[in-house]
Amino acid sequence: MDNSKFRSHPNIHKCLISSPARFNGDYEDDELLIASAHPSMRNRALYNTQKDNEYNESQMSRYYYVCTFDFLPEPDQQIVIPDNSFIGDIISIALAVYYGKRFDNHGILESYGIFWMPNYEPIFSISNEHVGITNHLPRKDLEIPLAFDKCEAIIKFILTRNAQYEKLHRYFLAAGKFYLNSLQIMDQDIEKAYLDLITCGEILSNFYDYTDNELYDEKLKKIFIKLACMSEESDIKYLKSRLYQVRKKFNLTLKSLLNKKFFSKTESNDESVKLQEECIEINIKAAYDIRSKYVHTGQSFKPYIEQMYRSINEVGVPGLEPNVDDKDLKKVLKRIPTYIGLERIIRFALLRFLHTNGVYLHKDLDDDKDAKGERT
Repeated sequence: MDNSKFRSHPNIHKCLISSPARFNGDYEDDELLIASAHPSMRNRALYNTQKDNEYNESQMSRYYYVCTFDFLPEPDQQIVIPDNSFIGDIISIALAVYYGKRFDNHGILESYGIFWMPNYEPIFSISNEHVGITNHLPRKDLEIPLAFDKCEAIIKFILTRNAQYEKLHRYFLAAGKFYLNSLQIMDQDIEKAYLDLITCGEILSNFYDYTDNELYDEKLKKIFIKLACMSEESDIKYLKSRLYQVRKKFNLTLKSLLNKKFFSKTESNDESVKLQEECIEINIKAAYDIRSKYVHTGQSFKPYIEQMYRSINEVGVPGLEPNVDDKDLKKVLKRIPTYIGLERIIRFALLRFLHTNGVYLHKDLDDDKDAKGERT
């Protein structure tokens, strides 16, 4: 009697992911299926939690989804079975960036004809269930519906090997990994989560090449002109190679990846605490400066980036003075975006990063047009 029909197919792989946000519909193509995993009929606690929070979020909201795929090559004759849980990681990254929601990968359920146990690592309750990264509502900036049948473009991009997009693919997944990790740890360590967003922006900034004119201020340019009269060209090139200009690249990149649509739609209802186009460069530079102060001096900044009393502040409340003596530090703390503000900057930058490099995602990610209809 042939009992092979009961065996998991060696080329079919399944992993389990979850999100505090509730998604509708399935994603299905020739290589991947993403579908809801329903609570056990005996797990009334999870069933009741999901039912009670179908429309109103709670600190315990959690919804599970199974990803089924068959696009991996068969393993050759080897002792070690490949770990394909990384597929759950990259799917989680893509979904988190596209929808602006937290996702968690719980590992492989089936792979190469073997059944596996999912990860049972504890997931802490959510303290900010009303904010954009965890609630059941589409993010305001692009208003992408929370339905898996909307994500084809970004899923196709991350799962397709294409030499033309190899560099773009590599940078996106590296940066997206820090973005997703930031969403996952925000409730436990908001300062570390903030730094992960900065790192995400740094990775994106290294994708682009900038001219000396863009990187150096007038004072540095004059110094190089003076040195050119008394030094070898190789010496000047060496000096420039040591001037990494990380902060400058970070600022130039994020500024260029934000368009006018970014500022026109926000989850904050208070005009005074929204990110404003005329102040965005100051905000971005301050975010990088507070990262440097934290890394080099241990300066804490948690009270200035967290949300209080269900507020949706993207920047600090005008008129509130930071309780510090250092004048430079006080200036930085007054200018930094909150965690919610920086998260929105970084997510929009990630989406525009793909969109402006050949992966069309949404019309509101297009370049701005001037009065004559020309792109600027």
